Order: sequence, then C-alpha cells, then structure tokens
Amino acid sequence: MRHQLIVTEAIARLAVARGARAEDEDFEVYIEAFDDLEATVVARACRALWNVERAEYESALPAVATIRKMAFQILREDEEKAARARLAPKRPALPMSEAEAAAHAAKGAARRDKFLADLRAMMHTKRMPS
Repeated sequence: MRHQLIVTEAIARLAVARGARAEDEDFEVYIEAFDDLEATVVARACRALWNVERAEYESALPAVATIRKMAFQILREDEEKAARARLAPKRPALPMSEAEAAAHAAKGAARRDKFLADLRAMMHTKRMPS
C-alpha cells in the first residue's frame, strides 16, 4: 500500500510539473508498471524528469518506459557510488581538532612501531638469505 501511495504521489507531482492531467486509470497503469521497482527510486526518477523538456508532440505525462529508463539509470549511479565508497580508503573526517590529530598520529606511530618490532623479531628468528 505504501508503495502505491509513493508512486501515485510521484506521478501526480510529475504530471503537475509538466502541465498534464492524470486520471485514475493513468495511476493504475503506472502503479502496476512499477511494481518491481522500489517506490523511492520511481519517485527520484519522476523528480529527475520534472525539468526535462518534452519533445514536440510528446505527451506531457512521460511513457512508462521513459520513467523506467531514468529509474534504472539512477540505480546504476547508486551502485557505482556505493562501489566507489567501498573502494575508498577510510579517512578521518576533516577538519580535526588538535587533540584528534595528536591521537591519530599516536595511533599511526604505534602501528609503525609494532610493524618494525615484528620485522626485527622475524629477522632474528629466521635466517635471511645473503
């Protein structure tokens, strides 16, 4: 039910933005056509189409295929953004206070010291090739 309300509101707002009148039958068709998509993605696609100028003789209310195409484009962009976020190194938020910067530096120094200690221990326990 919530899905239907979100899609109906998105289509109604799109119709108003593009100067169209949507009838009850129109809403039924759109609701059924977007059953397989998240309602929020459909709403974002409709919002993206608010400012798209329509071609000459094109219906004021876009075709289902046009909205679906925009929705899938939004999904692709979301997936790309999520992939970039997963690959990006985790960095502390900037700007940091002096205390946060000192704590961050101390943490890095501790990691470096541990690494060097482990490396020295490994060098003393195993014979390195000459």
